[in-house]
Amino acid sequence: MWRRPSYFDNFVSGARTAEIYLYGSNDTIKRNPGYVTENSGTATISAGNTSVTVNHGLASAPKVVKVTPIGDPGDRWWVANVGDTSFDIVVASAPTADISFYWEAEV
Repeated sequence: MWRRPSYFDNFVSGARTAEIYLYGSNDTIKRNPGYVTENSGTATISAGNTSVTVNHGLASAPKVVKVTPIGDPGDRWWVANVGDTSFDIVVASAPTADISFYWEAEV
C-alpha cells in the first residue's frame, strides 16, 4: 500500500525509473553510482608474507567483510584493521606459495 513518505524515509528517484520509497531501517539500496556501498574482488598474500592490505573502494568503513580462501590458507586466517579505505587479510604462518582470497565488503 502506497503512503506519502515521512521525514525519516529514504527517497530515491531517477530519470528513467519510477520513484522508489524504502520504509524501515532494514531496507538497502545497492549498486549506487557515486556512493559505493558494496564491492568485491580478489587479493593475494605473497609467499613468505603473512598479510595483504585490500583497498575496498567503499564510501566508508564496511560493516560486513566476507573472505573466502581460494586454495589452502593453512591453519588460521582472519580479517584485521577494517577502516574507511582498506582492511587486512592475515594468515597465522607465512605460506611457501602465494595464497589468494575472494573478498566481499558492504557498508
